[in-house]
Amino acid sequence: MYLKRFVPGLLFISVFIPLTLTSSPSISWWNSGGYAAGAFTLGIPEPGGSILFILLGNVFKTLFFFIPAVKAIMLVSIFSTAFSAVLFYYSLLAIFDKINYPAPSAIKSAAAFFTSLSLPFLYSSWQESNSVQVYSLGLLLTALLFYLAVKIWFSDDEKAKTNYIFLMAFLIGLDFTAHRLNTPFIPVFAVILLFPLRKKLKEVRFWLSLAGLYLLGISFNLFLLIRSPMNPVYAMDNIQSLAGLMDWINMKRYGESNFSMIFDRKAPFWDYQVNHMYLRYFGWNILGMQGEATLFNRMHLSFLPLLFGAGGFIYTLIKHFKVWILIFTAFFFFSFGLIIYSNTREGFDLIREIDRLFIPSFYIFLFFIGIGLYLAFYLLHKLFIKLKMSASPVLIILILIGFFLLPLNIFVTNLHKCNKNGNYFPADFAYNMLTGCEKNAILFTNGDNDTYPLWYLQTVEGVRPDIAVINLPLLNTDFYIGQLQKKYSLFPEDSPVFDPDKFSPSLIDSAMIININGAESSHQNDTLRIEYTGRDFGGKQGIIPQDIALISLLEKNGWQRPVYFAATVSQDNMIGLTSNLSTCGMIQKLQPVKGDSVMYQELKENLLNRYRYRDFNDPGVYSCGTTNMLFSNYRPLFLMLSQYYLNKGDKAKARQIFNLMESKLPSWRFSKSDIGEIQNFRHLLN
Repeated sequence: MYLKRFVPGLLFISVFIPLTLTSSPSISWWNSGGYAAGAFTLGIPEPGGSILFILLGNVFKTLFFFIPAVKAIMLVSIFSTAFSAVLFYYSLLAIFDKINYPAPSAIKSAAAFFTSLSLPFLYSSWQESNSVQVYSLGLLLTALLFYLAVKIWFSDDEKAKTNYIFLMAFLIGLDFTAHRLNTPFIPVFAVILLFPLRKKLKEVRFWLSLAGLYLLGISFNLFLLIRSPMNPVYAMDNIQSLAGLMDWINMKRYGESNFSMIFDRKAPFWDYQVNHMYLRYFGWNILGMQGEATLFNRMHLSFLPLLFGAGGFIYTLIKHFKVWILIFTAFFFFSFGLIIYSNTREGFDLIREIDRLFIPSFYIFLFFIGIGLYLAFYLLHKLFIKLKMSASPVLIILILIGFFLLPLNIFVTNLHKCNKNGNYFPADFAYNMLTGCEKNAILFTNGDNDTYPLWYLQTVEGVRPDIAVINLPLLNTDFYIGQLQKKYSLFPEDSPVFDPDKFSPSLIDSAMIININGAESSHQNDTLRIEYTGRDFGGKQGIIPQDIALISLLEKNGWQRPVYFAATVSQDNMIGLTSNLSTCGMIQKLQPVKGDSVMYQELKENLLNRYRYRDFNDPGVYSCGTTNMLFSNYRPLFLMLSQYYLNKGDKAKARQIFNLMESKLPSWRFSKSDIGEIQNFRHLLN
C-alpha cells in the first residue's frame, strides 16, 4: 500500500524536475509565440487551435505571478507531461494485472515505473514538453482516454464501464478545444462501444447521455463567442456568431477537410507518407535520433527499447490477445490511421517536421515496451531465484537493469537536442527585427517564424509596441483587414479590401500603377510610382487579395510611417518594390527614390550594437535546423559590411567585423556550403 502511494509521486517529481531544468528560457519557433501571447492576453488562437491551452496558460500566468510569464505558461506543458506519465503508470499496472506473472509486486511496479519514466524523454515528447506548445496538453488527454479505455476493456462492472464511457465522450469533445490531437481515438471509442458496452447500444438514454457529454466538452469553444467581441490584443480570428464559431471549429479558412481528399494521395503512400513521415519519426523516438542511442551506441544496444516493444507485441498477441487488441487498435489509428487521414504532401518536411502529431502513437507503443520489460524482469527473476540468489540483490539488479536500459538510455540519447537552456534564438531573432525599425514603423513579415515571436515580444514583454507588425499572408483574410483597420486605420474608407467583389483573386490584362505620394509627411515632394505586372498564374498575370491590401495600405500611408519588409519576405510578395528597398539588417526599408541598396551606417549599428546573438556560439546549446537556416541570414550581412570597409581601405575595421561574425555566429553552426567564400575573404583580410 505504501509503495502504491509513493511511486506515482516519485514518478511525477522525476518527470517534473528534469523538464523544468531543461525548459526553454523563452518561446520556441512556429506558433509558440502566438500561444504565449494568446495565453497572456486571453486571446483568440488560429482556427482549430487550443482554447484549453489559452485558458490554462492564463490561469498559470496568474497563479505563478512571481516567475516570468512565459515560464508560467510553459508550466502547462510540463505539468501535462508529468501527469501523463503518472496516468501511463496506472494504465500499465492495470494491464500487468491481466498478464499476472507470478512475480513480486515490486518487480511489477519497477517495470511500470521505468517505462513511464521513459515517456517524457522520448524525443518528440521532450521537444514539446519543455516549451510553450500545445501538444503536451493533447498528450494528457490521450493518457486520460487510454486509461479509461483500459478500465472499460478489463472491467466486469457495467455501471463503472458506463460511467467511464460517459467521461470518455466528454474528453473527446474537450479535445476539440485542445488542438484535436486525439481525433484518431474516435474509432477506438467506437470499438469500445461495440464490444465491452454492446449491451447499452439499444438504450436511447445512453446515446443521449453520450451526445450531451460530448457537446458539453466541445462547448468550451463558446468561450470564443464571449471573448472575441471584446477585441483582445491578440486575436487570430473575429468570431461574432455561431456560424463564425462553426467555421473556426471546422477550420474553414484552410480549405476543405482531409476526409474529402483521402483517396487522392498527395505523395507516394509508402515511400513518403509511411516511411519518411512516420517510420522515420518512430525511429527518432524508439531508437533515438539518427537511429542510435548515445549511451549504448558503442555497445550496440540501442535497439533494446525496440526489442522490448517487439517482445511485448508478440507475447501479448500469442498469450494475451485481449490486451494486444486494445493496445494495437489504439496504436494503429494513432499511427497508420493518422497517416491516411493527414495525407501529407510531398516535401512538407522541408518546411516543418510533423513528428509532434504522432506523439500519441509513441505513447501507445510504449505499452508494448513496458510489457516486454516486465517479461524480461520476470524471466530474469525466475533465473536468479533458480540460482538461489536472495530476493533483495535480485530486485536491486533488476532495478539497475531497467533504469539503464530504458529511461537513462533515452534521457542521455536526447538530452543535447532537447535541453533548451540558453535557447534564446527565436526571441533574439524577433528582437533584432523590431529593434532595427524606426519609431511607429510598419513591418511586413512572411510566415510563422518571423511573425509569432515578434507578436510575443510586443504583447508579453512590451518590446517596441509602437511598430505595426503585419503578416502578409494574413492580408488575404477579411478578419485581419478589419483588425488592422480598427487598430491602426491603415486603409482608406473606400478601399477595395472592404468590397467582397473586388477583394478576391483575379487576372489582370495590364500592369497596375501604384502611386505612393508624400502628402502630410516629411517626404511631401516624394512620389513613388511602380508598375506592378502581377503574379504568374500559369502563363497569365494576376493578383491575390494580399496584393490588393498591400497596395491600398501603402497608398493610404504615403510616407507617414516608415515601411520595412522583413528579410524573410520573398520577392513574389513585394509587388514590384524590390528596387526601392534598402537593406539595413534583417529588415529592408522602403525608399521613395531608388538609391543605395544597402544603408551601411544602419547596418553597422544594427549588427554591431543593437542585435542579440545570445549563446549562439555556445556548443553546449543546441540549435535546430530552423534556427541555423534563419540565423544564416546574418553572415552575408556581416560579410557585406566587412567588404564595405575593405573597399574603403579600412582593413582593420573590416577584420574586426569579420572576427565578430566568426565569434558570434561561428562557422561550425552552419553547413559547409560557404567555406570557400569564407576562406577567400579571410585571405583578403590578411
